Amino acid sequence: EYIFASGAWSTALYVTAAGGFQYADDVDGSIEMEGEYWFGELSLYSEQTIHRSTLSARTFAEVFALSGKDLADCVRDSPGCTSMFCEYAKDFVSSMQRARSGAVEDAVEIASKCCKQNQFYQVLYPDPSKLFWNVAVAKKVQGSQIKRDKNRRNQTISMGVSKLEQADAERQVSDDNHSVRSDDTDAEDPGLA
Repeated sequence: EYIFASGAWSTALYVTAAGGFQYADDVDGSIEMEGEYWFGELSLYSEQTIHRSTLSARTFAEVFALSGKDLADCVRDSPGCTSMFCEYAKDFVSSMQRARSGAVEDAVEIASKCCKQNQFYQVLYPDPSKLFWNVAVAKKVQGSQIKRDKNRRNQTISMGVSKLEQADAERQVSDDNHSVRSDDTDAEDPGLA
């Protein structure tokens, strides 16, 4: 049974889930395949796409189809998803137009490249070669906060010590003044002596 035929309008993305398939195109000839594959992704993002290959089921098989309208309905309520798909679709369609062949391997390679250059993908899966492993921002910030807190504590302690020293000095001056006054008082009143 044909899933799609070469020369027919491509109206959906087809995803094979189980079973055996026969794939035929002008580039690779005829290939027998089993497992999970996808075909016709370009039809999700454009209205007039024609299949350049034929896919038929060799055995009992399971295939899922997703139309562009169904995809749009799925992402419509999420601005983030809509933006991500629009960016990806623009890159994918542009890259597929520049591609020389419509081979499945080329489409897979292009899809992977477009996905990885998508800004949303890069936020979720940053390139390890572009990360700053030698900069530990959290440790630096935490270290500077600890240092600042120590300085404040030391300042408070030194201010406390200074105030204690100042209070001791004032007591000393007060005691000295008191003893000087009593000496002065004795000197002024000779009759008491």
